[in-house]
Amino acid sequence: TANRVLEDLLRRDPTNVEALLGRAQLSLQVGEYQQALELVEKALEIQNQRADLYYLRASLLFQRRDYLRGDIALARALELDDRPLPYQLLNARRKLMRGELQQVEQIIEKLKQQDATNVYLLSLQADLLVTQGRYDQAETLLRQALVVRETFSLRFSLARVLYLQRQYSRALYYTEDLLKDSPTHWESVYLQAMTLLQLDQTDQALKLSEDFLAREESQGLAHRLVADIKRYRGQEQAAQEILVRGLERYPRQFYLIEALSASYLVTRQYKEAKVILENALKADSPFQSVF
Repeated sequence: TANRVLEDLLRRDPTNVEALLGRAQLSLQVGEYQQALELVEKALEIQNQRADLYYLRASLLFQRRDYLRGDIALARALELDDRPLPYQLLNARRKLMRGELQQVEQIIEKLKQQDATNVYLLSLQADLLVTQGRYDQAETLLRQALVVRETFSLRFSLARVLYLQRQYSRALYYTEDLLKDSPTHWESVYLQAMTLLQLDQTDQALKLSEDFLAREESQGLAHRLVADIKRYRGQEQAAQEILVRGLERYPRQFYLIEALSASYLVTRQYKEAKVILENALKADSPFQSVF
């Protein structure tokens, strides 16, 4: 297999950056984000002037929701080479997350001159419309794009837009189709679970989410989703146990801290709620990067 070939290359030469990069990409494909990140960082120790390595590191850190370090890696990639379209698109997405909408619009108009039919650019444009609350226009754009080229990314974006328009049955149709193609794509799993909840299919949503508690793809969001469902059912203690397990594995994730502290307040465990929030705000705490 490709993995064996790459491992053999690395046994012969542990400093083979291309082999490290290849193994990182294989790890990424199967959802092993931590291993992929470690391989990329090892490659950067050997060659620290490669923009593609910093770009991949930024992408992996964003996937783990480590935005502070991700921004630093992305800035370094752009400093070394700001021409590649994927780098500019990732930069635009970060600006969109920060609410810098005017800058995003400017980047989109500029990138259209390079490749107006790029599916990732069209997806970004649709996400900008969604952020602006222009769901109908986003749906129209995505359907037009899908006529030109049908991709997983565009189909997922359409499913999300349908969900936001409360067209839950249609959104469910698309998420089911997406998961046939990629059963471990967490964003599709999460969207389907949320859609099932809106359709009062709570048991199915819980089962779908629980299957991802032991997987790395969700980065703790599966724990939050399962806990939210249990809290909805009045099972606060069971929810707390899930959230504690999530924080043991993903101590940086604020949405787990938020949910657990809120649950402690419901069960009048004020001391526990205070401790977890104080720990999150400590200067030397791993939580600091989320505030």
